[in-house]
Amino acid sequence: MKPAAKKSGLLSWGLGAALVASLALYVFTKFFLFAFAALAAFLALVFIDIAPEKWDKKSLLHAGKEVAIAIGAALAIWVILCLILQTSSPIDVVTSCSMVPVLERGDLIVVQGGQINAPAVNFSGSLPQMYGRKSPCTIERDGTLVSSLCTSAITVYNQSFGFNASNDVIVYQANPSSYGLIVHRAWLALHDETGKTFFVTKGDNNQVIDYEGGIQFPERSEVHGKVLARIPYVGLLKLFLFGQVEEPSGCKIRVSQ
Repeated sequence: MKPAAKKSGLLSWGLGAALVASLALYVFTKFFLFAFAALAAFLALVFIDIAPEKWDKKSLLHAGKEVAIAIGAALAIWVILCLILQTSSPIDVVTSCSMVPVLERGDLIVVQGGQINAPAVNFSGSLPQMYGRKSPCTIERDGTLVSSLCTSAITVYNQSFGFNASNDVIVYQANPSSYGLIVHRAWLALHDETGKTFFVTKGDNNQVIDYEGGIQFPERSEVHGKVLARIPYVGLLKLFLFGQVEEPSGCKIRVSQ
């Protein structure tokens, strides 16, 4: 091995170790400097991988060609995943703690389109009235327990529906759009006579259903799909890249009923 290649290999190993260590320290401490260290190590690894050995015209053109091939391959893989998983967003990242412990902030999730598993109710005309049943629950924040009330079920046409672990966790575009993409469990599917479907959703670690929090029931066209699998922590790098280093306030809360 040439000295330059050996040196580059040792540097890559060192940066890889720094990346893993920084991510681990951030996960355990949530200290923002560890997030910046992980991002810096990741970007340095990318730079080392794409940087040419020499900074002449020929080497730069070769490096540019390799980058273009890598981007093309990534796009091809994305398109293939879209076709296989039947969704326009086959890969996403969990940004909040509203689905703890099923999903953690920073999880990379694989999303699949198609049928959503949730109880169904048919209706005609406008959306039916729903009544939320409140039950005692416990809110834990920084080790302090507080008794409160949480939505434990909703009643539609004299039928009650609540949490069911076998219901799918779905990814949908929220309305209002300022909430972005939401990853929550489907409690109920509402089908009207025109073929439209609306979902009643709730985060497992939230006190109320999304509608009670000011978010409209997502229509089927707004649902990207259901969560098929998760890869822990890998998505943290994307959050760091977009400046989402600080945890949302909800990450300090645990809801239990």
